[in-house]
Amino acid sequence: MVAAAMPAARYLDAALRSGMGKKEIDGALTQVARDSGISEIWITDERGRIVFGSGDVEFSPRGGCQLTHPRIATAPDGPSA
Repeated sequence: MVAAAMPAARYLDAALRSGMGKKEIDGALTQVARDSGISEIWITDERGRIVFGSGDVEFSPRGGCQLTHPRIATAPDGPSA
């Protein structure tokens, strides 16, 4: 899981730094999932809420490990709270 999370975190950082918006990032993640055979890609905030991803998914964690990225809070379109 960590091996898959690292490239996603690096991509998200580069996308946010370049000024990409949420729709563009979600579209790119959807394309990656479709082209690679991955069923879905989720990038969550510090509370485990999906902020970016390859589809419309509602997810609420019940403890456990969460993959987060510090720049999500400053996303151009911001997380939907």
